[in-house]
Amino acid sequence: MGELIICGIDESDGGREALTVATSFAELLGARLVPVHVLPDKPAVDHVQLERDRRAAAERFGAISGPEAGERREELLVESGAPAERLAALARERSAAMLVVGSRGRGALKRAVLGSVTGELLAGSPCPVLVVPPGAVGRAATRWARRPRPASVLCGVDGSPESHAATDLASNMAARMGKRLLLVYVYRPDTSHRGHASILMHYPGLLWRERDAGRKVLEDADQRLTRLPVPDLRLALGDPARALRRLALRERAELIVVGSRGRGAMRVVLSGSVAGALAASAPAPVLVVPPSAVESEPVGI
Repeated sequence: MGELIICGIDESDGGREALTVATSFAELLGARLVPVHVLPDKPAVDHVQLERDRRAAAERFGAISGPEAGERREELLVESGAPAERLAALARERSAAMLVVGSRGRGALKRAVLGSVTGELLAGSPCPVLVVPPGAVGRAATRWARRPRPASVLCGVDGSPESHAATDLASNMAARMGKRLLLVYVYRPDTSHRGHASILMHYPGLLWRERDAGRKVLEDADQRLTRLPVPDLRLALGDPARALRRLALRERAELIVVGSRGRGAMRVVLSGSVAGALAASAPAPVLVVPPSAVESEPVGI
């Protein structure tokens, strides 16, 4: 994989958690870590004032991103402009392997991972984007202490190009982390064009066809993988975000991997309100493979 991880930070708990997770992944993958704070874009501000703002931000975030957190961490980089645009540009300029952000923050970074800018980051990032849900770091230790099942890396699959890239990425990460690999196909019969009577009559057949299609997708994903660990294949019925969250809890997922666009039920995992639900309440960091990152080198090895 590439040798650089970029982490967007601010003063919120989400920014601190994102940096904690980014530091762990940098150590795991042997990568350099660059913490970045993006100042709000103020076209009317002169260069002198901009430099003052940069210095003030560097002082404020010095305690958060100081060298005591790990030798792989570089000095804080203070940028100005649109958060998603600047983070994606930096990732492209420095050939970053991963972008890391918290799902809740303050000011510019809050908009970067919530609302319309989220789509910009996921669509325009040249590398996978790791979103750290609020509380995911602190909740894990107390929750998993009561669950003896071995930890896992969970990946949502659907047969799309983004899904193929996500599967390869999840396999790489599971191998590096020494965790189980769980591939999940979430299905939900499409009844939008049918009347109530037709749904009652044909629902069992629709359900069977969706399960059969999902089974074939999982088998194909399994055949494509050429490294250990051998994946555990699962079918899940219902809302994609809820199904992935439920399985992540049950299977002690330390990482959830998905493509940002796909087919069937998984197509809406990272669009609209479902994106907010998954990013806001998933029990583990969510690693998203944008369409623009599909053609790049696989992340993880």
